[in-house]
Amino acid sequence: MARSSIAWTVDEAGPSESYAERMLSRLLGISVATFEREHWLQKELFRKLTPEERAAAVSDRTHPVHVMPLADVKRLLFRRAPQPARWLHDVDCTAYREGKRVSLSSGGDGEVPAEKAWAAFRKKGFSLRMVHPQQYHQASFELCAKLQEYFGFPVGCSAYLTPAGSQGFPPHYDDCEVFVLQLEGSKLWRVYDRPDPSRVPRATTEFTAAQIGEARAELLLEPGDLLYLPRGVVHQAVTPAAEGAGHSLHLTFSTYQRHTWRDLLEHALRTCRARSAPLPQRMPPLALTPLSPSPRAARSAAWRHDARKFGGGLRALGAHRASARPPLLPDDGAAARGLAALRRAPHPASRAARPHARAVEGGAARLG
Repeated sequence: MARSSIAWTVDEAGPSESYAERMLSRLLGISVATFEREHWLQKELFRKLTPEERAAAVSDRTHPVHVMPLADVKRLLFRRAPQPARWLHDVDCTAYREGKRVSLSSGGDGEVPAEKAWAAFRKKGFSLRMVHPQQYHQASFELCAKLQEYFGFPVGCSAYLTPAGSQGFPPHYDDCEVFVLQLEGSKLWRVYDRPDPSRVPRATTEFTAAQIGEARAELLLEPGDLLYLPRGVVHQAVTPAAEGAGHSLHLTFSTYQRHTWRDLLEHALRTCRARSAPLPQRMPPLALTPLSPSPRAARSAAWRHDARKFGGGLRALGAHRASARPPLLPDDGAAARGLAALRRAPHPASRAARPHARAVEGGAARLG
């Protein structure tokens, strides 16, 4: 497939800048170094274009705001090749009304009746979500492929089409790092403090209005605006119902799903459990930070030191497995030494190593 017409970068690379870094910097409106230092894994970033910048972006057909126009969404929905769209795999059609979410898919995964889904969007206030359109759409493929090079981890995306005065999803937080790029129309995002701050955000979690209280921020996204939401930030979004308001279309791209030391250790422990004595249901606290807190840190000496410490802990657990002794208990010497080695290793994203960072946990974005 031919390359899209989107100009992902505008400046020549500096001595240490990759194409992907320049691409992300253009979307963010700030340098990647500033983003990593002040926002990544820590707090939201809202880039609001000026009226002049917005007018220039909309008139420039090569600007990223044109990555997926409405016509492309409709083509993805109605496509017949290489295969028709399937519920949940490729398309979701939902509405959030009076505290309840309703869906046309009803939990099925068969072929999407495109005419019915399009009519639900046009006439019944349902939102259409295109799941992983980069599989069939060149411009979104380019976006994900290049950013994947930068993050060193899979990047996926979804497109959300919502009619005026409607909302597709309930208040929730996602378990991955999410970027929202507004393409057409406008959408009002409300951001809340998490009602369960002591709980590690390991899975997308929905809330009722009574659980989240008042929003701490309201952000109106218009074409070209970008919003970054770290995992665990509770949010909901609605298309304004003002007179003359049209649909909203935005694209999200996300990364760092299940990308933590705990996820890796759980995989290792499952292997131990399958091959050796049972493991206890409750284990001592484990590292909850991402495997690589940032693409730069993944190449750093500190991260390699952390990885060696983690490997030492796994080797201690492996030695215990090989001994084929009775069930592993929390005070077992070999296991305790292995887990202690994991806990002692300061991760670059921990508060001890980077005071501005917070511990987070890994999982696919579902925004509305």
